[in-house]
Amino acid sequence: IHTPPPPANQVVHVVYPEGIEINGLFTPVWISGEIAAERSIQSIGYVDGQTPVSVSYTMQPDAVQKYGN
Repeated sequence: IHTPPPPANQVVHVVYPEGIEINGLFTPVWISGEIAAERSIQSIGYVDGQTPVSVSYTMQPDAVQKYGN
């Protein structure tokens, strides 16, 4: 995530315990699943510390894959 973080209405919080291997921070991924409006504040880690980020949406992913595959 960049600083300052984007507005809450542009952020979707997705938890995917299975994980996916990517090559870098800007590797695009395709996530399919159910999205819902749910406000929360998530703690994001940077190299130099943590910061709270407001989130407006959450998603329960069915699948996550690299975009274009």
